[in-house]
Amino acid sequence: MKGYAKWNRLALKGLWILVILGLVASLPLAYARVKTERSTKHVEFVMDYRDILEISAYKDDPQTFVSEQLDNLKKAGVQGVAVYETTLNELQLARRIDLFTEKDVSLLNGNLSSPRENNTYLLFADEATRARLQPELEFWFGKYNLSVSTWDYQGRPGLAINASPDEVSLKPLGPDPLALEQLKAKGFRIVPRISNRHQPFVEADMDRILSAYAGAGARTLIVEGDYVPGYGIGDENHIKDFAELMDKHKIGLASVELIKTPAGLGTLAAKLHYNVLRAHSFTEADADKLSPTLTPTELDNRIKTASDRFVLAVKDRNIRLIFLNARAYRNVDKATITDPLNALERSLDGKEGAIPRIADAGYRTDKGPAERFVYTESPLHAVLKPLVVVGGVALATLLVAAFFPSWALVVFAIGLVGSAGLYVLSPGMLYKLLALSSGVSSASLAMILAIRRLRKPRLAEAASGTVANVFLRTTLLSLIGAFYVVGLLNHITFNLLLNQFTGVKLLGFLPLAVVGLYLLLFSEGLENGGRVRKLRKLLASPITVLWVVLALLIGGALLYYISRTGNEGQASGGEMVFRSFLENGLGVRPRIKEFLFGHPLFILGAYLWLRYRKPLGLWIFLFGVIGQVDMVGTFTHLHTPIYISAIRVAYGLLFGAVIGFILIGLWNLAARGWRKWAEPFVG
Repeated sequence: MKGYAKWNRLALKGLWILVILGLVASLPLAYARVKTERSTKHVEFVMDYRDILEISAYKDDPQTFVSEQLDNLKKAGVQGVAVYETTLNELQLARRIDLFTEKDVSLLNGNLSSPRENNTYLLFADEATRARLQPELEFWFGKYNLSVSTWDYQGRPGLAINASPDEVSLKPLGPDPLALEQLKAKGFRIVPRISNRHQPFVEADMDRILSAYAGAGARTLIVEGDYVPGYGIGDENHIKDFAELMDKHKIGLASVELIKTPAGLGTLAAKLHYNVLRAHSFTEADADKLSPTLTPTELDNRIKTASDRFVLAVKDRNIRLIFLNARAYRNVDKATITDPLNALERSLDGKEGAIPRIADAGYRTDKGPAERFVYTESPLHAVLKPLVVVGGVALATLLVAAFFPSWALVVFAIGLVGSAGLYVLSPGMLYKLLALSSGVSSASLAMILAIRRLRKPRLAEAASGTVANVFLRTTLLSLIGAFYVVGLLNHITFNLLLNQFTGVKLLGFLPLAVVGLYLLLFSEGLENGGRVRKLRKLLASPITVLWVVLALLIGGALLYYISRTGNEGQASGGEMVFRSFLENGLGVRPRIKEFLFGHPLFILGAYLWLRYRKPLGLWIFLFGVIGQVDMVGTFTHLHTPIYISAIRVAYGLLFGAVIGFILIGLWNLAARGWRKWAEPFVG
């Protein structure tokens, strides 16, 4: 055992060396990610063409309305238009055709409709339209095994389709060639929206569709629906074939955030060698909030909110394509039908519009389409990544050793063997687990070492200086976890949010539990027997009403804290206003949990302990772990540029420290007032 104890003591020192080596190894990996994030600055705003057509149906001159709105959008800075695989209903909205049922035709001819027939009839707007659309319609309906014959009414050409109107309206066709020509003539770039509704998948047919889009200048595709084109099971899976067609036509993929991810998107992205960019969708429901029926002040505020949202998406989340949607709004009270297009245009180029603000931030919105990130990998990636892995295992081992020092060597050996085995099974899972472990370990270990330092004898006069020193050292140690997260999860899939950090809520909760356990049973230097006696005494203590109230308050606060950790929590209206104020005033918003709660509690709790040596100070200090772990959590948003995360953390530290020392000043002021005015009466 003496030999083991000797090697174990050496291992404890060696573990810190390995942690430092892993930290150094993570720096080139982080730099490679910075280069990837800076590889493209082009941002593109894209409007949904079908939405404009649907709004036009409520106007007295639909075609003029569509043309004018396209011109207005172009002037506002919209560079692209999303064009779907067309349908008969869309062609009718565009006034290219008129649709008729069997009953309609019978009424036109003055006959009774046949009870045995339920065909669909259409008339083209004119001969030029017929010449362009008829070959396309005959081709696609022929693919669906539906017979098509010519039909006319009073000299106007048309077609008869041997299927019900409900059935033919569901059939996807190729893109509307007239729409592509109109949009290209107005200077718009085309963004295809393609679904998986062409079943079965026929490579030649999909090639025909992509050729039409590519001929109109399309360079980026947005998937429509719940499945990527070519998605299927077994032999019916043609994602690889579709990816090859996209490569052939030099079309990339846009991955839209905050909506349901289409099945097969990750596979398609991989087959495209990650020729993918991130997109943000401003949905029809979002556009409803820009209703012209609002008061001018309310509308101006909401336009500003939309503009802030676009700027934040580009600057904070590496968004390169913003997909705009809109729909007609029925106001029953005022008996009007309005639309948000004018307000949407104002949010782009009006006063404090998004496009000039995005340009001011260093991005380009005027030339060229949105482009993919050029993935940069460190030349020494194969050497550096294992060093980060070993350093991550060492960091977790040091946390265990803070509780049970004699276990260090065994835990480290088990960690290495387990990591090697998991790497064979799933390297991605190993990196995710180590990233979570490193974040938890760095923040927890930093707080534990801070508690040990605070428990050493200190003079009250030196309290403020000691607090600042401990705060700085603890922060630097906690941020080691941030570098490990970035170094371990540095693949392009994390930038594109096709893959994510796993365990956000655990990262928020575990350090609080670990440090709380250490403070309760391990921070006083007790032996095992002493810890057991202390725990028994605690469990045998009488429960008072005060204890119950405190437990409910603390429990409620913890539940709220956990619910707000991650992306699922909902911010209140007041908090959203405060966030917007910080964002607009500082350019980058610090995290509220850090500068209003975590860091001030760290500083105040440390000061109270050093000044009075009362346990309450350390228990207040415990909640300072929220700020420490939240700094690491900031860097788990891997789709956010690293420099934005760094600025956010720096602001949090600055404001948190200022607020913390203000709290110390207020405490001292209150303490002097108590001694001068209240203590004589109490005494």
